Amino acid sequence: MPYRPKKAIQRKNDHGLTEEQTEFLMQGFTMNTLCGDPPPFDPDSDDAERAWLKHRDYLMALMPPGFRPWAWWNWECPKFERKLLSGDPDFDHSMTYATHNGIFFCKDGKNRTEKDLPVYESDYQLLTRLKLLSDEEAEAYEQAQADERERRKKIIQFPIETEEDL
Repeated sequence: MPYRPKKAIQRKNDHGLTEEQTEFLMQGFTMNTLCGDPPPFDPDSDDAERAWLKHRDYLMALMPPGFRPWAWWNWECPKFERKLLSGDPDFDHSMTYATHNGIFFCKDGKNRTEKDLPVYESDYQLLTRLKLLSDEEAEAYEQAQADERERRKKIIQFPIETEEDL
């Protein structure tokens, strides 16, 4: 049986949340709950929502520009429907298995490829469409994207030594 360490003592940060509570409000689950432990908030109460409202500014500051924590999407976001950018919206992932050559064999008898996978708008695109981004956040997002493109260019341009170089 795999070793499972005893539960760590949950210390609260300066904002009054434990790491597990913060993790839950940021992504909607914790690694401990995936392992079978009870969630950090009682599911039958509104403790998680109250914690979100109390610590909203702190949790929002942890997110990169153009993104929102799970709690924001759950309790604050206006009702919306993500736009389908490409692919088949009826593609059911649970009804398929993939092969090594990119063909998805579906239980409905239709074989599909990666181009059939549904692609929906990103968080940033949705927030922009709903006019929920400030100008400063949009600029910070665009700058972060430009920085990431530059970082990737440097990785791709990294010289590879050949036997001739030695």
